[in-house]
Amino acid sequence: MQVEDFNEIVSVYLKKLSKSHKTEIVVESMQENNFGWVYTYNTKEFTNNKDSLNRLFGQGYLVIDKSDGSLNTVDLTIEEEVIGIDVSQKYMKQKYNIPIPNEEKLKLKRRKDATDFYKKLEKRSIINRWVSKISVFLKKI
Repeated sequence: MQVEDFNEIVSVYLKKLSKSHKTEIVVESMQENNFGWVYTYNTKEFTNNKDSLNRLFGQGYLVIDKSDGSLNTVDLTIEEEVIGIDVSQKYMKQKYNIPIPNEEKLKLKRRKDATDFYKKLEKRSIINRWVSKISVFLKKI
């Protein structure tokens, strides 16, 4: 199969998706990887004008596998994107059960970072409340 064949498979899928969403959905980008082709897609209005009112959210990626020509959807959570897991790692885990290197360590580090951040905010909030109380007291003197 050629790239044109894979593009046609994606095109047929997006036509069906367009009908269900009642708006034209088109390929936004395509990237070749060692395992296949990764497509991003969005509404035609967003792709042409970058008008966020017409943007799809949470649609994930389409992946055509070179080995078997199959069309696959891959969704990355916000947490996975933030900790640096990419679509190729997620796809290989999803389809071939290949573990993502250090996935649990990355998730634990992210959670620890988030916890530390909220602790700092909480301390800052307590300090701000005391500063506010002191300034009110000083104004009364």
